[in-house]
Amino acid sequence: MNSLNEIRIDDVTEDQKEDLVRLQIESWSKTYANVLPVDFVENELKEKLRRHWSKAFKSDDALVCRGAFQDGKLIGFASLYTDRGENVFLDNLHVRPGLTSRGVGGQLMADCLRTSEDLGRSGLYLWVLDENYRARKF
Repeated sequence: MNSLNEIRIDDVTEDQKEDLVRLQIESWSKTYANVLPVDFVENELKEKLRRHWSKAFKSDDALVCRGAFQDGKLIGFASLYTDRGENVFLDNLHVRPGLTSRGVGGQLMADCLRTSEDLGRSGLYLWVLDENYRARKF
């Protein structure tokens, strides 16, 4: 991976939703390999995520989706929902497998905190599954 200075954090737009879907599937396939049924990942997950992101971008004004880009490619993303009370809900934070533990997630988290502060919110919250050990350590 190139130096972290070459990572750009920017909005993810609806026309990039297929990149979100691919990255999220890669991330979940690695993180939840022993949790998600293989049949679900191989046959249902892609379409389920396509529907989710299509709906979110079209109808959810409270969605803020930020991406980490390197050489024009999405290597990580975070999605926030700003309509959940005084705090902002961090719904997703994914970094492409193989690029984790290199500061990308930290840059996305810092951007999420700035977004929360810019909105005058108290902070962020998220939920993770017990099996998501990396997220719990992060």
